[in-house]
Amino acid sequence: MGLTAKYYHMDVTDEEEIERAFRHIVSDLGLIQGLVNAAGIADPKFDTKPIHEGRLDVWERVIRVNLFGVLLCSKHALPYMIKAGKGSIVNISSLAALTALPGVGYTASKGAVLSVTRLCAMDYAKYNIRVNSISPGFIDTPLLQSIWREMPEHAKELLKSVPLGRLGKPEEIVSLITFLLSDEASYITGVNIIIDGGYIVH
Repeated sequence: MGLTAKYYHMDVTDEEEIERAFRHIVSDLGLIQGLVNAAGIADPKFDTKPIHEGRLDVWERVIRVNLFGVLLCSKHALPYMIKAGKGSIVNISSLAALTALPGVGYTASKGAVLSVTRLCAMDYAKYNIRVNSISPGFIDTPLLQSIWREMPEHAKELLKSVPLGRLGKPEEIVSLITFLLSDEASYITGVNIIIDGGYIVH
């Protein structure tokens, strides 16, 4: 396709690693104009317990990746976008941010991602930088499978509540990400788009 793809390793909870990785990206490929904050974890063994049975260390670990990862990556990508005079950030939230699903730390972190998305959309519109989020439902990924292995009966009931009757495919999320990053979405900012097979309206 005439494109260049490179891999840069970093821990999204380590600000020094993020700053260094983004500096290398800019040196190799030019100013950053698109960012997808997709790193996320869950702890289905402990985080799905009710709050009174929860553990602070579990909540902190999940929130550090799911929320602080978004904050730190955005912090270090945005100056390059400002310099470029344009940019698009897509934050991956979750259906858990919008409805009652198991996972205290996970739900809290993904709900916060929606708030950060709206705030950044307002703050950076003047720089021609758009910020949107996507809230996927039940997508067939290793993360979802690991969660559902811990609660198989609950998983069956949740899947029955999806009007389209199936799990989503990762490529169905990717196609929306690609659109939101592109100039075709140049008048879209500050919105959260749900891709959940109709679960939210069941």
